[in-house]
Amino acid sequence: MFLKHRIVNFLGAELRIAKPRQFANANPAVLRELRKIAEAGDVKSQDLYGEGLREVFKRRGLNFDNMDRREET
Repeated sequence: MFLKHRIVNFLGAELRIAKPRQFANANPAVLRELRKIAEAGDVKSQDLYGEGLREVFKRRGLNFDNMDRREET
């Protein structure tokens, strides 16, 4: 990952830049089932969220992966 500026803490250790987090509001039963699907597919729930977002963006003529890789300015 290429950053415009290297960010370090007071000890000189490089800090990780994290993406903003968003959480989906869903019925607990839905979230349980999603976790089961993720475990059965040997993936993380986050991967399934990405799969769903890709489909939503694709239907609207947008490319989720290109937007997800872009640095926010």
